[in-house]
Amino acid sequence: MAIVGYEFKKNISFPAIWFFIGLCLFFNFLLVNSGINEYANYVASVACELGINLDNEFNERVRNLGEGLYPVQLRLDTTHVENVFQGYTTGYIAEIYIRDLSLSGMAADLMYRKYERLQYAVDQLYLSGAGNTLYFAGATHTMHSYLFGNIMGFLLIQGTILASLIMLLSLCHENVVKTEMVIYATKVGRKVNIAKPVASLVSGIIAYMILAGFTLAVFFYNNPFICIRNSSVSSGFNYIIDGLAGIRPFVTWHGFSVASYLLAYIFVSLGLVLCFGLMAYIIGLLVRNGYIGFMILALVNAALYDLPWRIFGFTVPYFASNFLPGNLVFRMVMWNFWFTDGGPFTLWAHFETVGVLISLVLLAIFSVIAWKRFTKLAI
Repeated sequence: MAIVGYEFKKNISFPAIWFFIGLCLFFNFLLVNSGINEYANYVASVACELGINLDNEFNERVRNLGEGLYPVQLRLDTTHVENVFQGYTTGYIAEIYIRDLSLSGMAADLMYRKYERLQYAVDQLYLSGAGNTLYFAGATHTMHSYLFGNIMGFLLIQGTILASLIMLLSLCHENVVKTEMVIYATKVGRKVNIAKPVASLVSGIIAYMILAGFTLAVFFYNNPFICIRNSSVSSGFNYIIDGLAGIRPFVTWHGFSVASYLLAYIFVSLGLVLCFGLMAYIIGLLVRNGYIGFMILALVNAALYDLPWRIFGFTVPYFASNFLPGNLVFRMVMWNFWFTDGGPFTLWAHFETVGVLISLVLLAIFSVIAWKRFTKLAI
């Protein structure tokens, strides 16, 4: 534990890490302050008084808001709103994907099965009344995309880069300061590479939480979510813009409120931060050079994201390749689809959660193998 503590202190003393964190915070501050939506803030401010369920009592309260641009807009948005999930079926989505992607055989069968399962989720959302919740009314899609698309997406990118940099800087520190031959000359010295990943993974998580904590604090200061936090993200005002199936309801496999969706989003993001840290550990042990290691990390992820589609096309091997532990980029670029059906890009439910768990387990195994190889390596 003493070595882990020492390595942790060393990690937080790297000027490059703090410089990068500072740049990220500055960028995030500009990003958060560039998207203030006055109408959305008005809806959020009156939601405590109106409630979030679009029922008769809600309509009565809305009528008593008086005149003005935003009260009138809110009345227009919420009057005669029907539950978007009433009578909604998902089979047509599978048919469009199978036709437009020319899926056949097992791939077509799995796509049909996925949307058969999604129909159950739709029915549950209908029964729960999720479609008749306020969220941000007419500004819902804009605000949802702003928070869970732009802000959380950039936080994920920043967190994964930081986790990789911290791991590689820690692993390759001895090479940089020319103490590698001394420290790794003994078996005991090489055991420092057990402490390094623990300290670096913890450091990566803390770095992500610093970025997320500051960024979200500023965001929620500018955009009060407190009164709409229990609205469903599957509100009838929210939707997915699907390049093949068109605009369709925002359906999640489980009923998420805005607050629970954000927490789930953060947990999956932390899983990806750990995945990138572990991949950086494996590569760092192999090359023992931080700059080369970072380039290899980027190239491996780019190759595993792009090559399977070029090799296999839209077949089962391609879709299965998205669960490879090295294909972390797929889970990242799909952040807009997390906890939904995943559109035409996956054949299975819960691709983000299952994919991260598979990657964590396999990368942990590969990390042990890489460390055992390193202990026997002649330096």
